Amino acid sequence: MKRLVALVVILGLALSGNPVLAAGFGISPAHINLGLPTNGSVTQDFKVYDLNGTLHIDLEDIPLKVEPTEIEVRDEETITLTFYGDGTSKSYVGKVRFLAVAEGNVATGIKVKATVTQFPPFTKTKEASWLPFVIVGILLVVVLFGSIYLVRRKRC
Repeated sequence: MKRLVALVVILGLALSGNPVLAAGFGISPAHINLGLPTNGSVTQDFKVYDLNGTLHIDLEDIPLKVEPTEIEVRDEETITLTFYGDGTSKSYVGKVRFLAVAEGNVATGIKVKATVTQFPPFTKTKEASWLPFVIVGILLVVVLFGSIYLVRRKRC
């Protein structure tokens, strides 16, 4: 009877939708630094090790949007996450949470340290409007010194 119960339990676990976890479930890289346009997006690749199942993804202490929030993965698969800016020029330090989920329950999780720096989109600066004046000034200096040189040369 004990063998029958053990067989039923083993079959039940094997046929359920639990993620298959090996001893070394992992995510790489272990730390990310992202530069993110304030109203734009940036992508980051992560490699998943020793997991075949559903991975739930969210952010801790970083009030930004990330996609996808749930993905089916296979061992040593590379996944790409997209981070979206919130319209501010703030920087955040927090974590990206990767949770192995089965039937609504978290089996295990990993947190990846993240630093996200948002910056405004690049625009033309007003310094470029001074460029013609700088060029004209340089030309005037060259003409002036050239004239002085020619005048002194003729006197000698």
